[in-house]
Amino acid sequence: MQFEATLDSLTIQNFKAFSDVKLEGFGAFNLFIGANDAGKTSMLEALFLLTGCSNLGLPITIQNNRGVIVQSFQDLSYFFHGLNVREPVTMVAESKGLGETRELEMRAKGLANRSIANGQKGVVSDGGRISDAYPASSDGLGLSSSISGPFVLEYDAKLHHLGRSEPSRYRAQLRVESRDDIKFDEVEKSSDDVDMTLSARFISAGNNYFAKAISDVVVHKKDKELLKLLEGLNPQITGIASRADMAFVDTGLDRMIPLNMFGSGIVRATNLLSLSILAESKILLIDEVENGLHYEGVVPLLRSLIGLSVAKNIQIFATTQSLAILQGIAHILNEKAFEEARPLVKCYSLVKDKSGTVRSYEYDHAQFEHCISKGIEIR
Repeated sequence: MQFEATLDSLTIQNFKAFSDVKLEGFGAFNLFIGANDAGKTSMLEALFLLTGCSNLGLPITIQNNRGVIVQSFQDLSYFFHGLNVREPVTMVAESKGLGETRELEMRAKGLANRSIANGQKGVVSDGGRISDAYPASSDGLGLSSSISGPFVLEYDAKLHHLGRSEPSRYRAQLRVESRDDIKFDEVEKSSDDVDMTLSARFISAGNNYFAKAISDVVVHKKDKELLKLLEGLNPQITGIASRADMAFVDTGLDRMIPLNMFGSGIVRATNLLSLSILAESKILLIDEVENGLHYEGVVPLLRSLIGLSVAKNIQIFATTQSLAILQGIAHILNEKAFEEARPLVKCYSLVKDKSGTVRSYEYDHAQFEHCISKGIEIR
């Protein structure tokens, strides 16, 4: 089966750690590597937002994944690079295979469509004019203390189709009055009724337990495939079953035991493998791919994920801050069985310079050994 990328490139401006960055040449398995606070998770979040162009709930979901409970616009202002809410967040992703370009713009908008000006004390811009309508806050963010009321996040998404002059479009506003009062106001929606979303799943760095995914593997009689992949992680697991919202595994005892009785690494790996086997999502976004696993289990997991991404035609984007992960991938790709997969595995090193600007450097399999020997600037 020939792999065809769902997304080929990504351009980001004014989003979280990124003032302006572009990544190209995505493959089947794409690894973002870098030091702490280099923007690895933010890269996954940008991709997640673009897959759900018409899903205004994703900004809330992303902040919740970070442990930020959205209670006012201020909790959404962190999407803007350097808290510069004066400039819009823009993202563009191209897909040659799908023949489309996805574009998303997020703006901070006030009453009468006035944009918030950041970094200037007590001012709001309105068509180039300066108004003293709102005082500066005392929290150092340059945002009004009443920002939760009059200001909204404007969401403008476009899906450009190859061969069509007009894009599909979705415009809406996200207004946060309080934690329990969040409003989604649709402003404009194309009449072509095109679904602007791509099926994607975001797996955060925490202990994720998707019992339904494991249950679906069993229902679709793919449990043997899952068990074969789990052998490298825990050879004691010889059977798997599900009931209600729980998964159970056979380890040779008198009865099966709940999967979540195992360590978080095995639970998370089982979920990752189940989601990949099902291939219901075109894109999997995995934060800290090795999280929770003993080092001896990391290479078997990576081997399985790379193999499944190519075989199932799903695109995986994963993050790590460990050079050992890249070493493991290099070892896997040197195996004869993965010869055809080599061009489909990419590494992107995210490096923040002294000015705070994040830059991206792309490496393919042929350059992995050089990257490993040089540490690719993550130490």
